[in-house]
Amino acid sequence: SICLHPSPLPKYRGGSPLQHQIISGEKESAVTLFIMNEQVDKGPILWQEEFSLDGDLTEIFDRIIEKGKKGLNEVIDIYLKQGNLKGTLQDENKATYYKRRTPEQSEIKISDFDKYTAEELNNKIRALQDPYPNAFIICKDRTKLFIQKSKIKEEK
Repeated sequence: SICLHPSPLPKYRGGSPLQHQIISGEKESAVTLFIMNEQVDKGPILWQEEFSLDGDLTEIFDRIIEKGKKGLNEVIDIYLKQGNLKGTLQDENKATYYKRRTPEQSEIKISDFDKYTAEELNNKIRALQDPYPNAFIICKDRTKLFIQKSKIKEEK
């Protein structure tokens, strides 16, 4: 089986790789096609190509889809010519792991406005657009105010 993973493996192995990259402030990622094995995101890499993490999630997903189609076509061509797929082993010294994000991690607390820059909060909001559990603030009446989009404006 071949898996498409939206990260430059071996970095960002595990759950929610796209969200973790955006929240971490990464500007570039990669679509990686690899041979699945019994370990999480650890199989030999067949194909990898960078893409930009700029814009909202819809734009990012569109880039992933286009890169994924391109990569799959190239991998199929290699298989048809060679009759097998071997791939390149991942460098374990460069591996990073992340757990799947939980809905509770989508909360933005009022204290976060003193801890994080506008860019960091904007990254969290755009990383958590639909279909993911949206960023939210808990209001004084214990209701959740969901934040699906944000925009940064620099004051001069």
